Amino acid sequence: MFRHFTIWIMAMLAVLLMASRAAATETPPPSQFLHQSIPVLGMTLDKTRQPVGIVTYVMIHFHQRSDHDGLKVHFRKIPGRFGPLARKGVATAIDRVAKSANLPDDSWTVVLTFPYSGLTLYGDSLSAMVALSVLALAKNEAIVYGRTLTGRITEDGHIGKVAGIPYKISAAYSERLDRVLIPDEQHPGDGEWRTPFLMHVSHVGTLEEAYQGLTGRSLVPTQLLKSSMEFEPLAHPYPRQSERDHMVKAQLLTRGISDRDVIRAMRDVPRHEFVPAEDATEAYDDHPLPIGYGQTISQPYIVAYMTEALGLNGNERVLEIGTGSGYQAAILATLGVKVFTIEIVEELAERARQTFDKLGIPHITSRAGDGYQGWPEEAPFDAIILTAAPEHIPQPLLDQLAPGGRMILPLGKTLQKLIILTNTPAGIQRKELLPVAFVPMTGEAETRPSDH
Repeated sequence: MFRHFTIWIMAMLAVLLMASRAAATETPPPSQFLHQSIPVLGMTLDKTRQPVGIVTYVMIHFHQRSDHDGLKVHFRKIPGRFGPLARKGVATAIDRVAKSANLPDDSWTVVLTFPYSGLTLYGDSLSAMVALSVLALAKNEAIVYGRTLTGRITEDGHIGKVAGIPYKISAAYSERLDRVLIPDEQHPGDGEWRTPFLMHVSHVGTLEEAYQGLTGRSLVPTQLLKSSMEFEPLAHPYPRQSERDHMVKAQLLTRGISDRDVIRAMRDVPRHEFVPAEDATEAYDDHPLPIGYGQTISQPYIVAYMTEALGLNGNERVLEIGTGSGYQAAILATLGVKVFTIEIVEELAERARQTFDKLGIPHITSRAGDGYQGWPEEAPFDAIILTAAPEHIPQPLLDQLAPGGRMILPLGKTLQKLIILTNTPAGIQRKELLPVAFVPMTGEAETRPSDH
């Protein structure tokens, strides 16, 4: 559906996940999974074919294995793609960075995702950012939010120069990033300078300088990750409990999900009951799955993240737009809230209702229909959650949000961001959370003009 065009990119990093069947070649029981999403500076052409800078995101999924079977770097082919030079540069950079830090990378699996449908990442200048981000995850550290690096890793372990520095700095300025690191020899002057809104642009020459600038920590090697999390047994667990416990440990806790009720709900609800039988073996894997009719069941981490972001206490009324498989509604209902959910595909709505009935999940009222206009007769709602991406925020849904209520949704077409809106006395407050890739919201959302 999206028009294909290419992005020339140099410089970058990132971190996230989504290991799909096309992305990974093995699925051993992992010792750890971590991710982070980092802004990446690149180049493209505007409508007049002139070069301009651009800020996108790359997501990296890191897995520390125990088999010493070599470094494994996988590049997902969807939603976006990585060009040949990008793939080669990243693998080489990770190996060079690991050796410089005296950390063995022979048991690392790295899965990279470019979450922009139809786009391709070209060039190897993203390699330094990706490699240092992977290293940070291996050391149980993280890139500071709003910081990025453009450059390559040279054979002698330094930050090599790249093209398009002025364009990239301009793009970072527009995106309001906090700090941009560029190769030492390409800095426009000695020391450090600031843009009017206090974005720092710093020159770095060594890996130590780059790592310190990105993480605020030293490159000194530290012990790699170990997991010792244990759960209390559930009173009446569904089948495949050990898989759900592992999913929560490996995919949620290591990524910062901390709400006890959300964690319990994710442990409790049998995700395999909400996916087609042919995909049931992958129900607890770290990626979305197709459920038919062009729709998907979201990745477990995204379900938990969106649920936690709503800050529910168990007494709310929640409207969900896009029932899909019913899994998100079941997680919400397990928290004790009263859920009203709408699905535009009638067959999916009926299938979800049957699953709710089969599992005996209470507090869910569902119907088939277009969710753009919400559910006025049941409004107002303390929280609203959209599981498909409109290109603009539907005004009818905002009108049904109770005072103090929150609405979380993916927004956009090709470049989507997860945002949360809060209905305050001073008006609607908006906060951007992270880049995502959801199916588009269909029906009236496709034809109505933007209200925002």
